[in-house]
Amino acid sequence: METVNIAQLKSELSRYLSLVRAGSEVIVRDRNIPVAMLVPIDLEDLTLEDIALVASGRLRPPRSKLSSDFWRRTRPSVNIEDLDRAIEADREDR
Repeated sequence: METVNIAQLKSELSRYLSLVRAGSEVIVRDRNIPVAMLVPIDLEDLTLEDIALVASGRLRPPRSKLSSDFWRRTRPSVNIEDLDRAIEADREDR
């Protein structure tokens, strides 16, 4: 993983974007304090509309794919009366 200060990133942006395109991650530092990370975007599963939204900054693609057993996992059961009480208590606090 590469790290770079903002001034160097500004002067060598193309080089660092090439690294990211190749799959590397780059930590951006402001006066040696990490402030951001440049990571590659996996556009494989995105539609053209999704890609446009990513380009405009309105959508962030997922960092990883869901595991195949995600939808088979058991969900925690909640007693409906407990849920009603929690909702009512929350409403009273407002």
